Amino acid sequence: MKRIGFRKINFSLGFRLSMGFTLILTLLLGVMGTTIYLRDREAFIEEFKSRGWGIAKAVNGYAYQTIKTQDSKLLSGIVNSLVNEKYVMQAALLEKDGKVLASAGLKAPIPSNIKLSAQGWSKIMKDEKGNVKAVVFLSPVTAEDGTVGGYLYLLCNFSPIAEYLQETMHYIIINYAAVCLIGLLMVRRVIRNFVEKPVKALMVATERVSIGDFSQKLQIINNDELGRLACAFNAMMDQLGLLFGNIKNITKDMIHNSDLISQRSAYVERYDSSDPDAGKKSELMREIATAARRIARIGNQLDSLVQQFKTTS
Repeated sequence: MKRIGFRKINFSLGFRLSMGFTLILTLLLGVMGTTIYLRDREAFIEEFKSRGWGIAKAVNGYAYQTIKTQDSKLLSGIVNSLVNEKYVMQAALLEKDGKVLASAGLKAPIPSNIKLSAQGWSKIMKDEKGNVKAVVFLSPVTAEDGTVGGYLYLLCNFSPIAEYLQETMHYIIINYAAVCLIGLLMVRRVIRNFVEKPVKALMVATERVSIGDFSQKLQIINNDELGRLACAFNAMMDQLGLLFGNIKNITKDMIHNSDLISQRSAYVERYDSSDPDAGKKSELMREIATAARRIARIGNQLDSLVQQFKTTS
């Protein structure tokens, strides 16, 4: 069975840096946005609770006297005025044993198993999605000396604030997406101009060096690490150009002297066969010896230049 292989995708350095910085920016903005939302939600809940306790304390003294007199008209007047508050959905006055004296608001009955407490309590009610929908308050109705005469039950609607928080969350998400997109474009632009372009220019110059072209120069944009690298590369190119220029001149001189030795050697062989003049032969031998010394000297110079290359680490 033929094995199916997957081709490895190689992303450029600039793309990887852009994605890395973008992911970091996205993570930081996400954490910051979530933290702000949770903090604001808790602040709204605490403020909502403070408002509920404030309503309970505002009617405490009057409610105590009304519960004590058992005046049904006054009791109904108190709970009706309470449900006229912006967030109060249901209000009820209870006796010390939990019996409902008067209620207003929602038609749903007051829970019969309410836990009575002289210290009072509040409870957050959530829907099936876990969102806060209401807050229940049970506040003791007390006299000035702290005597408990009954209880005030309040069911306050948290939905308007929850909707506001939901809109705020949507606003945060929209701004989060917009900032991430803008951040991606800006990071990509910066990395392309200040990282990717210098690296690509260095790659092109290196390829030119591999074919023996030392004329390529890098543009020094900034005085950072890449700028200093470009400066060092340009200095290296100058040195290599000078070095290979010297090698080229020495090689030309060596070739010239080698040709001279070959020519004079041919003359000597021809003169030997035709019994030439001894003076002419001596002159040719001197030229051959001089050319040979030049080749030896050029060889030493070439060896000195080659010794400048470090081939082992």
